[in-house]
Amino acid sequence: MASSSQVTEKGDIMTQERFRTFASEVLRGDEISVNELISFYYGDGRHYHDGGHVLHCIDILDAVHHGAFDPFAIKVALLYHDSIYDSAAHDNEDRSAELAGHRLPVHYQDAAFCDRVGRLILATKHRGGLTDHDEQVMADVDLAAGLGADYSTFSYNTRLIRFEYNHLSDVEYDAGRRSFFRSMLGRPLLFHTRPFRLLFEARARENMTRAIAD
Repeated sequence: MASSSQVTEKGDIMTQERFRTFASEVLRGDEISVNELISFYYGDGRHYHDGGHVLHCIDILDAVHHGAFDPFAIKVALLYHDSIYDSAAHDNEDRSAELAGHRLPVHYQDAAFCDRVGRLILATKHRGGLTDHDEQVMADVDLAAGLGADYSTFSYNTRLIRFEYNHLSDVEYDAGRRSFFRSMLGRPLLFHTRPFRLLFEARARENMTRAIAD
């Protein structure tokens, strides 16, 4: 397997600075918490699930007319949704929500808001069954970023994700990837909300179908 440096120059300075600015705005200038997030998102082993992914999600949220009731809460949740990421673990979303639950009350005294952010983060488990509109938008944004790009970008992102699973052999990773894509394709709908379905459903399905065939 090629090294990540052959696929991407990690830690692009401009992206990191934009991420820092966004995190600082959300965390109201708390440099300790901002630096903590930077250490997580730009730490060793991060290739796709880094600050660039967070910013991509923010851009998608801003671009789609989704009708969210509290888009700022979604942005805060996006900031934290992959703060804890271990490809060998199964509780990343829970731990990310827990981290946000510890950090946000320092800056946001509204307990209901902080709880809402935690639930939004948990929506990115992508297990279905979401009934809250903003949680549906949150899940759709994350899925659109991962599956809804043009095929060239989708393939590039797939290679980045491969580097995050370096504990698996190529055979193991490929089998797991194809199994995941097949399970997603088996769903009646990938996206919860109509705007995201119109923009990303067909492309995401085409991407996964092509990836399985390659």
